[in-house]
Amino acid sequence: MMNEAKKAIFNDMTVVLLMGKKIPVDNIYAINQTGEIIWRIGDIIKLPKPEAYVALSKISSREIRVISSSGILYVIDVFAKKIVSKQIVK
Repeated sequence: MMNEAKKAIFNDMTVVLLMGKKIPVDNIYAINQTGEIIWRIGDIIKLPKPEAYVALSKISSREIRVISSSGILYVIDVFAKKIVSKQIVK
């Protein structure tokens, strides 16, 4: 299986979810137009241990929705780098 990436594109950044045969932990990154990492999901969602994420979608001009492998859905403001909401979906 080849590695896959899902992405959400904003004006000055792209948020990428990295997937593969083995899903890495903290596998969501925001990258600027020159390819530099602006933030990692672990910078925003503070958990006792790193977690893998299995879904990413853009829901507005500022927000993404991500789902963790443990079944928690987060809405994140990508510019403020803050969790807007959180709910258990599993």
